[in-house]
Amino acid sequence: MREGPSEMHRVKWIYRRKGLPLEVIATFDVWRRVRDMDGEVGWMHMALLTRDRTALVTSGPAVKVYARDDRTSQVVAQAQPGAIGHLLGCGMLTCQVEFTGAEGWVSRSRLWGIHDGDEY
Repeated sequence: MREGPSEMHRVKWIYRRKGLPLEVIATFDVWRRVRDMDGEVGWMHMALLTRDRTALVTSGPAVKVYARDDRTSQVVAQAQPGAIGHLLGCGMLTCQVEFTGAEGWVSRSRLWGIHDGDEY
């Protein structure tokens, strides 16, 4: 992440976690202004970003991953805070997420990387 939209600008952060969700808030040529879950804002070259949707489990206790979009269904895993998963779809209250070794439904309130009203 850089301070501005060119390689002439100083590097602010080097992200080392693959798939970390970032929110794109502006564009300029091949540069994207992004915000991370800590509120840090800066510019990244579009070649460093992907369109794959991911979400990160927020702080607190481990979150239950349910087999179906139903809290009475079987718990197939527990995702720890900081776990990153690929978003497969979202409803009004839950999202289907694929984590390494488990896939299921997680409460939207425990995920960072989705917006209110995001349903797909």
